[in-house]
Amino acid sequence: MRADYPIWGKAKLVVLLRRKGWPVSESTAGRILKTLRDQGAVTPVPTLRCKGPRTARTRPHARRLPEGRKPTTFGEIVQLDTLTASSSHGRLTVKQFTACDPVAKWTCAQAWRRATACNAKQFLDKLQPDMPFPIHAIQIDGGSEFKVEFESACQRRGIELFKLPPRSPDLNGHVERDNGTWRYEFYATWDLLTDNLDDINRWLDAFADEFNTFRPHQALGGQTPAGYLAQPIDQETSPSHIS
Repeated sequence: MRADYPIWGKAKLVVLLRRKGWPVSESTAGRILKTLRDQGAVTPVPTLRCKGPRTARTRPHARRLPEGRKPTTFGEIVQLDTLTASSSHGRLTVKQFTACDPVAKWTCAQAWRRATACNAKQFLDKLQPDMPFPIHAIQIDGGSEFKVEFESACQRRGIELFKLPPRSPDLNGHVERDNGTWRYEFYATWDLLTDNLDDINRWLDAFADEFNTFRPHQALGGQTPAGYLAQPIDQETSPSHIS
């Protein structure tokens, strides 16, 4: 939000956050802004005022998702997003990176205590071997966790990186629905009575395996993602053409 409204302070930004359903106080928003300023992720307002007219900063690899671009084959564009969730006893809050292929519906996830660019890069290390097909491009929102190390890692691996326009969560709809499945079918029903991230990530892998190889998917005609991938693709009836 601060990237979209670089002159706005915590009082205005907290109103936007509350509109989106986040019960955030001004002091919390102020601490987040200070952390982002210290990390160099946002520019202090006095610095912007001294600079005069603002020019857009270019990113070394990510580019805007072309209008109307939608994947038609698996691995063409994998959607990434983050999810904030709590363990069953509520003492541990995790930041989960979730990946979803919109065509095959294949999912992959990994949890950390914080959503950082370094952790996003480590998730990329897991994502490539966990997806049963090559990843040609990744689609992300404007979160700072998808910059710096993560962006450089995608560039080194020859993976295209598409950034969504501001305020366009509908374009990330597949992974957003995937996050809903993780929230209600995993975090709300599995007994995560631990604060050990290694244990939680083992259970995440177990749920992902169930999701990909056992759980029926309506968008795939009742097949599993694994079953769908084992079948020849009819482009006219491919799930990417189903509304």
